[in-house]
Amino acid sequence: MKATEDENRSTRVRETMSRHALRRNQACRSCRKKKLKCDAQRPHCGNCLKQYQVLTSVPAPVGYAHPAEPQCSYDLVDGLALAPDTDPAHKIKQLETQIALLKNKLHERKPSSPASVPPPPADDSDNETVSPSHTSPSSGSQSSNDPAMELLFSGWNMDLPEPTRLSHYIDTFFKYDPCGARIFHRPALLASLQLSCTDPGFPHSAILHAICATASRWAPHNISTLPDGTKRDLFAEFHATKTRYYLDKTMATGEDIFPIIQACILLCWYFFNEGRWVEVWIFAGFLTRVGIPLRLNYPGTFTTHGHDDHTPVSYLAPPGDFQELESRRRAWWMAIVFDRLASLGGWVHAVDERDLGTELPVRHTDFESNFNIPSNPQDLATPNVFITHLPQYTDSFILFIKAVMLFGRVTDYNVRGGLRSTTTPRKGRDPFSLPGFKELDKLVCYDFLESLPFGWKNRNGVVDTPDGFQLDSDLYMVQIIPHAATIILHNPFLDFVDPHCASTPRCVNSARTILDAYHTYSATGLDAARLHPFAVICWYLAGVVLVQHCKHLIVVGEEQKRLAVWADLNTLRDAMLAYGERSAIGTRQENLLRALMREVEDPERPLTPTEGPVQ
Repeated sequence: MKATEDENRSTRVRETMSRHALRRNQACRSCRKKKLKCDAQRPHCGNCLKQYQVLTSVPAPVGYAHPAEPQCSYDLVDGLALAPDTDPAHKIKQLETQIALLKNKLHERKPSSPASVPPPPADDSDNETVSPSHTSPSSGSQSSNDPAMELLFSGWNMDLPEPTRLSHYIDTFFKYDPCGARIFHRPALLASLQLSCTDPGFPHSAILHAICATASRWAPHNISTLPDGTKRDLFAEFHATKTRYYLDKTMATGEDIFPIIQACILLCWYFFNEGRWVEVWIFAGFLTRVGIPLRLNYPGTFTTHGHDDHTPVSYLAPPGDFQELESRRRAWWMAIVFDRLASLGGWVHAVDERDLGTELPVRHTDFESNFNIPSNPQDLATPNVFITHLPQYTDSFILFIKAVMLFGRVTDYNVRGGLRSTTTPRKGRDPFSLPGFKELDKLVCYDFLESLPFGWKNRNGVVDTPDGFQLDSDLYMVQIIPHAATIILHNPFLDFVDPHCASTPRCVNSARTILDAYHTYSATGLDAARLHPFAVICWYLAGVVLVQHCKHLIVVGEEQKRLAVWADLNTLRDAMLAYGERSAIGTRQENLLRALMREVEDPERPLTPTEGPVQ
């Protein structure tokens, strides 16, 4: 009898416990957070109700009010917890927006032939894909006649344009881009696009996003105008953001490091074209710091030194063939070029010239033809590298690299000269008395330009062909970068008052040469926006000199000469604004030059419209 009563009591206890036991995450959020037992009563549990009663039993302080009801909330679905600090309504709105964007993408896609649709994939961690194994037979049959759905199920990265449009952007990139296109082997890249989008040889998504962001300047989409007058391409912004996503991913994992470096180079030039100088500086540093442990600064972009227990090894294997070797060389040199141009403001370079052992690239024609020629015998340690140009290893891109490195020597000289100096350079001081100045001035102002091979001298980057005028933007920059370097070198000593100042004719002549080069180019009718973005900086440097010249002419009362100089300044402004139609750097630099010109205007004698006022 007693045993039966004990069994009945145990049964009732188990039933009571099972009746009050809650499933995981079924308790209210407040109790779960405080780790309290909860009865899960709706709309408010017992614990929250008691706490509310205690709270409201005391009058609220002045300026405060008690809540209208207990702060007790539950998950939308019992047992299914939401992410911490997530607003369900906001999350639902985000998902609805994403669905709407995907629907718009599918509707915008034009029907294409089956040949344009990538074949079924295997697997690819780089691309955000939808696996065909997760689709039902009925859905597959329904989508067989829909190219957009076939594209989706094939594993194509839906953040990229469809293959036909992507090919158009890539063609545009190689045709018009004056910067990053130099680092890619075009035939190999175009051939790799014909592979399955999940093939290991298919271009990395980061590279494709970066190409889209770069090429968008020549096929603008949704353009917004900022308060300062600069234009922002939302399509380009989207793909630049996607490129940064892959960059962040690689920084965390170390995977696909070299394709990410190539994509980052394009991203750097995108920011340079936009005049976004903070990002320019940050990513320039990223490129050089990442390239060092990859041993890209060594001859052959690889070294066996360090394969012992005392020094670190290279993160990259030796180049597999000539194409891979030259691709590494070009990527590294482009990173160094970018570092030199980003240091224009007087900053120390990320990599010292003495630490650059990589050979200069081979000619572009040899690179694209994949002709396995010996490496370029010249590097920066080669004697007279800036005035010796080997015919079989010289083209406009190699000369451009030399011109930029010469520019870097000038900024190096200025930075190191002022690093420990207690005084600033005095106007009117003879700079030729300074150590090393005379030799650097001779190299920059005379020797480099005079040493250019006959076929590359005095051409200003414009070639008259049977098909019309053609632009070689690298050669155009070779003609004006030494003059920009001359201005940087001599501007601290510029003194228009002193008739014996040697720096004055140097700067004025360089500014005139930069202006004349633009006149020659604009006479061809070619689009100014096709020039290298650093041309805008050279125009600005020329403008700085002309503004100082204009100030002096106002003081001495040379009105006719002042009007001529003022017209030249407005010509430079027009060039910057024309460039700004496609790249924001033009508008930003024009704003800076306009600000300098406003300082010159005489408030008592404002310029008339015929004299070209600052607008």
